Amino acid sequence: KENKMDSLINVFTTILLILPATMFVKSDHLTPILPRKGQVSVARGLINQLINNNVKNGNERPFIAGLVRLTFHDCVGHGGCDGCINHQSPSNGGLARYTSKLNEQYEILRSFFHALTMSRADFYVLAGYVALEQATVSSPNRFVAKPTFGRLECSLSPNEDHLSEEFPNANWNLPELKTFFSRDGFMQGAGFELQDIVAILGAHSLGRCSMANSGFEGKWIAFRNANGISQSDVLDNEYYKEIANTNWQQVQLVSGRWQWQQTQEPNPISPLDGEGFAQNVFQSNILINVDMSLNKDLGNINPQTGRVECTVQSGNGICRGSNCCQQSEASNLLLKYTNRNNGNGNFISDFTRAFYRMTTNKEFERLVNEDQLLP
Repeated sequence: KENKMDSLINVFTTILLILPATMFVKSDHLTPILPRKGQVSVARGLINQLINNNVKNGNERPFIAGLVRLTFHDCVGHGGCDGCINHQSPSNGGLARYTSKLNEQYEILRSFFHALTMSRADFYVLAGYVALEQATVSSPNRFVAKPTFGRLECSLSPNEDHLSEEFPNANWNLPELKTFFSRDGFMQGAGFELQDIVAILGAHSLGRCSMANSGFEGKWIAFRNANGISQSDVLDNEYYKEIANTNWQQVQLVSGRWQWQQTQEPNPISPLDGEGFAQNVFQSNILINVDMSLNKDLGNINPQTGRVECTVQSGNGICRGSNCCQQSEASNLLLKYTNRNNGNGNFISDFTRAFYRMTTNKEFERLVNEDQLLP
């Protein structure tokens, strides 16, 4: 005998089988539009295929980092996770190469089913979950969160219908990050806590910065033994270990922006291939201000270039004197992720919670867990 929730899902899904795609659009009527488990299974296969068929520099799979970043930029800002990206915004630089191919996979998904009941908003979120599963596939601490479904799209999906969205600025200090997430609705009620902010930034262990997209250049984790897997494809706590190091200094790039490196020479600009992906070159690993702000209070920052007035380290790796950056409010939280006993397990657990909150916290629709969907 079906319980009440199963009965409701059955009724809604049966009705929606004959509804047009326009019913995915957000409105005052927030009845959930739910895919079947079979649709989710096929969608997962298409997303995994997209990740595995796009390999660069021998073993790098840039769609792992790209799809996680896409989910963040879809869910943060106006409308929550709505399957809509403003590609004219500098904050979304480089995302078009991911949305174009992901949208192609969505159209293939539509062709498989007479009446698809998975919105593009749900498809984008699912892509982030699948990418994170791949990013921890070789780790004893796996990302195992179950995605939810029932999101509606903005009116112009896959294009954004609200062009004044704000995203976190790479030059910010920690207080600005806290203000952003509070104003954006993530720290209200069951929303983001400071630990969630620290955890979600751990996604920077994936991928790289490109001068063409952001004005920064290099990978957060440049060298790592990852069992033959590209270091930029692995989600783990190495990011926090790097932040905790003291041998960081700011260098200015040709873009005019300042980034943190452990070498005095700015990273050389990596050449791009025909699709705009960086080709492999020897570079120092980097941090940007929002990363460093988890360990140090950066004080006064030039809002255009990101140059910081205080100093993180001196020649011997330890800063002494009146111009040293003070400890950040979040610095003690880093210890949870850098300890030798279960630092990575702590990080993956907290990151999973933060990512789940990010993809559900701002949704007005009644979302349904994957295991509650009908076959």
